[in-house]
Amino acid sequence: MWQHEEREYFIERLYPALQVWVHVNYRRYREAYLRFGMPDIPKDYVRDHIQNRKVIRVRELSHPYLRLCPVTHSVNSSGEYRLGTEGMEM
Repeated sequence: MWQHEEREYFIERLYPALQVWVHVNYRRYREAYLRFGMPDIPKDYVRDHIQNRKVIRVRELSHPYLRLCPVTHSVNSSGEYRLGTEGMEM
């Protein structure tokens, strides 16, 4: 990825200048985005957290904040896992 011709685009996507982080128990992602003045996202996208909530709680909230990112609906799925761990080993 780092040698791809669109490297700068990928870096901007991974490390945007503006980011929204919320506490693991906070669920109003859209509200948080609006309050921080973040740009609107495309209609086929949702605001989602990167880190898994259950994993954060299992770690006794050692790092209780989640970074929110706009992702497509297809990315925002549990991958058929019913435990909410999205395939992560516990």
